[in-house]
Amino acid sequence: MAKAKEQKEVTTYSLDTNVLVSHLRDDRFARDTDRFLRRATEKKTRLVISDVVYAELYTGIYLSGDPKSEEVRVQSFVAVN
Repeated sequence: MAKAKEQKEVTTYSLDTNVLVSHLRDDRFARDTDRFLRRATEKKTRLVISDVVYAELYTGIYLSGDPKSEEVRVQSFVAVN
């Protein structure tokens, strides 16, 4: 008989724009944000963003001084996390 695979619960957090922007701007909350993201990665926590957050990030990209490089930076961060 084949054993049933144990299903492991995975914690999922839906990230708000403020958390992502904190990291990207390296603001006064960035250390706490980075610590949270590091721990989430270590614990294999699932991190998701909503379509609204994605749209808000793109608003910031297009309002920035250099939209092309800002888009690369944001996309690199979002893809990794």
